[in-house]
Amino acid sequence: MYYLGHMLLHQSVDISENDILEYDKNLLELLICDHTTGHNILWASESYKDLGEGYHPTDEITVERITGSAGRVIRPRKDKSKGEQRSRSRDNAEVFTPLWICNEQNNLVDDAWFGRKGAFNSVKNDGTIVQARKVIFPTVEGKGWFDYVKDIRLEITCGEAPYLTTRYDTAVGEYIEPSKRVGFADRKLKVIRQNTKTAKEFHKYAVEAFKSIYGYEWQGDNVLLARENLLFSYWDNFYSIKQDAPGKDKMEEIAEILSWNIWQMDGISYGIPGYQPADCGIFQPEDVRQQFCKIMDWEKGEEIEFRKIINAQ
Repeated sequence: MYYLGHMLLHQSVDISENDILEYDKNLLELLICDHTTGHNILWASESYKDLGEGYHPTDEITVERITGSAGRVIRPRKDKSKGEQRSRSRDNAEVFTPLWICNEQNNLVDDAWFGRKGAFNSVKNDGTIVQARKVIFPTVEGKGWFDYVKDIRLEITCGEAPYLTTRYDTAVGEYIEPSKRVGFADRKLKVIRQNTKTAKEFHKYAVEAFKSIYGYEWQGDNVLLARENLLFSYWDNFYSIKQDAPGKDKMEEIAEILSWNIWQMDGISYGIPGYQPADCGIFQPEDVRQQFCKIMDWEKGEEIEFRKIINAQ
């Protein structure tokens, strides 16, 4: 169990929107906002339309539609029915990657960055992941621990963001302790924990870490779940240092970053779901949706269209 402010919560896979609302409404509003449109993220899924008005694919996700008696509307994949899981896999190619695959693929990226294998963990023949006690960095310029913290990573079509943080194994729904997580954000936070002495220092560098990780997703519920998973991974790590909650100001600062860096987008058109061409999505675009998606360039402190970054490569 842990405290979110004054509330005692279970370290469970599903994060309660009702609990977030009770703790800080502004925090929840940050987690559902969309900076491209200036409104909220869309449902962009057929899964909720039977709930009636306000739950159609073109509707925005609002606080009122996911809290109160609707507090269990949005659930992680492991809590969805088998029928809904199958339909989302069939209609939206939603297939969640097991923990061991996320770890192996993330290891490949880190092997290239470090120039050696096993910087964060090794894998036994039976599949057991053995965490390194200390992350040792190369003794060359540009490969220090803060360089790693700032190194930019992107998860495309991120779902609930298992490559960024493994708060739980999305394939089986098991909660994972912070020390055993293997996502890119988890690795950055581990490095920060090992190289800072105070909670204030940890937060300072955690802000830089979260500015360096990105992910986009079509379905609105997954965008929210991904943002929540990353936010509460920050919470878990902060608590492990201070044995206390980070406070609303720090939580809102991280949530603001995540509201930019984890965004809703059609990965083909680089616009929000339904952008163009008109027949590519599950619904027709409207004027407010005739926009390419924007993210934040944190170095320059300015908005930029994501497609311009891709086209510049």
